[in-house]
Amino acid sequence: MDNEKGRRLEEAEEIDLIELIKFIWSRKTLIVKTLCLFLFLGSLVVFTTKNEFASYSRIIPESLEAGGSLGGLSGLAGLAGINLDMASGNSIPPQLYPELANKVSFQVELMNSPIYFSSLDSMMTCYAYFKDYHTANYLGIFLKYTMGLPGIVKGLIMKDELGSGFTNPEFLSFSKEDWNMYESFKERQNVFYNEEIGTIGLSVEMPDKYAAAQLNKLMLDLLTKDIIEYKVAKVASNLNFINERYEDVLKEYDYLQNKLAKFIDGNRNLTSSVVQFELQRMTSEVDLQYEVLKGLATQLEQAKIKVKENTPVFTVLDYPMIPVEKSKPRRLLTLIGISFVSVFISIGYLLLIFLFKEKYVTPPERNSVEN
Repeated sequence: MDNEKGRRLEEAEEIDLIELIKFIWSRKTLIVKTLCLFLFLGSLVVFTTKNEFASYSRIIPESLEAGGSLGGLSGLAGLAGINLDMASGNSIPPQLYPELANKVSFQVELMNSPIYFSSLDSMMTCYAYFKDYHTANYLGIFLKYTMGLPGIVKGLIMKDELGSGFTNPEFLSFSKEDWNMYESFKERQNVFYNEEIGTIGLSVEMPDKYAAAQLNKLMLDLLTKDIIEYKVAKVASNLNFINERYEDVLKEYDYLQNKLAKFIDGNRNLTSSVVQFELQRMTSEVDLQYEVLKGLATQLEQAKIKVKENTPVFTVLDYPMIPVEKSKPRRLLTLIGISFVSVFISIGYLLLIFLFKEKYVTPPERNSVEN
């Protein structure tokens, strides 16, 4: 009896599957209409979206260790009596390079740096370009100069520089529109670390191919500059201090030398003990100042060598190039994806209708079979 009941349940489920296929096939017109609607809307967006171009570059970060490339220079300095402390300065792991590129101050400097846009044949900042000239598609252009016209008029009377609307120089202040533009601009960039081969990759995507290459180069320069400044900050500060002290002592030494020379010229024929004592005292002051100056000169050369040694060297594997082909939009792949989504939504909708119909509309013969 149980076997018979199970056989009937399997037949019922098989019949349900066949009925489901028939139900979906009978409403294939709905699927086709939905597909056409999605393709129409997708085509409207895809074919009005402007092309994007991506530029790439790669570098190898090189951290100079103790006794590295300046080992020979260290030996020569040792012969001259200069004791070099070869301890390396602060260093930034390559894994943190993307975080440096995401800094607000870094992005603001990047957006406010003028580059050449071939589509406009003009030099301008990225901020000015995205605020006044660029929209994602032609529908956006139409909406911008119709419904968005009041915003354009308002923007004309405001200063054309991102992050410049702050009253306290220690803080940056953004309007909501500028902040959204900043977030969108940051998404166009990517800095990533390849742990397998130890390289740093940079990619920039822009609507203008020449601007993409220039922005990538500018981003590369700013990133390496920030890393170098951080790496040599401590030794550079020490170099500046010693250099300032050296200049002060040098001025004092010149002053004492001139003072001693004038004293000798004014008392050339005098042999009194007072004159001789004063001459000896002033000579001692000059000699002492010379020894201080000599020691500072040694420390100054030492500090210069340490700055040079702690300066990281970056080997550029791939320089930014003007892209040949667009990176976006991929129209064919997008339309294929839209087609699959529309068919999936249509079949899902019909499946829900079929299940609802089976549960609430189907006659009770199914329940008798299941019992």
